[in-house]
Amino acid sequence: MKILLAEDDYNSSKYLISILEKYGDCDIAVDGQEAVDMYKYAAEDGLAYDFLLIDLIMPKIQGYIVTEEIRKFEEKNELAPSFVTLMTVLTEPDKDLDSHPLFNAFLMKPVQLEQLESILNEIVNN
Repeated sequence: MKILLAEDDYNSSKYLISILEKYGDCDIAVDGQEAVDMYKYAAEDGLAYDFLLIDLIMPKIQGYIVTEEIRKFEEKNELAPSFVTLMTVLTEPDKDLDSHPLFNAFLMKPVQLEQLESILNEIVNN
């Protein structure tokens, strides 16, 4: 599985990469614009990401907008949609985010190992 992690916090990145690398090749973007660019470049090279784990609050472009840009690119280029999971530190997330069509899943930070592995196993088994 090809994975893109969009996370600007170094400690969170280290923790998440230690989990994600067990499931495939993992690249990291440290801001929203870099995440969009990395996704587009990989897709144009025929190496689109299968799973994206995106922080909601990112420098340059927020995670929600990153996902919108990626979904538009997928549609325009007739690509199969990637599985997108949004992460946030919000204590009371917007209920609309949890069932929003842009995202496949939603995780609260700090991300719990069991929750992330459950999502990853679902992808691997489908």
